[in-house]
Amino acid sequence: MANIVAIFSCPENGRKYEQEKVQELLVVGQRYDVEKIAVYPYSTEVYLKGFDYKFNSVFFDFEKDGKEYDPTRDKSNWTWQSQIY
Repeated sequence: MANIVAIFSCPENGRKYEQEKVQELLVVGQRYDVEKIAVYPYSTEVYLKGFDYKFNSVFFDFEKDGKEYDPTRDKSNWTWQSQIY
């Protein structure tokens, strides 16, 4: 996998219980190395290196090899078969 980084930049996003958990584990503005991203039809899960927790992607901005990155547009992250219309 390319060097993908998640920046915890949106602590106000997500559900209340997710906000509480993510703020307990992460620091706003901090950059975290991504282990895996799983894109589903209605959600995207982010697995960060060093954490045993799946995070909601709404909390992060992403960079891939130093450039802005949208993991939902990268088909290698998709976990289902989709037809493009």
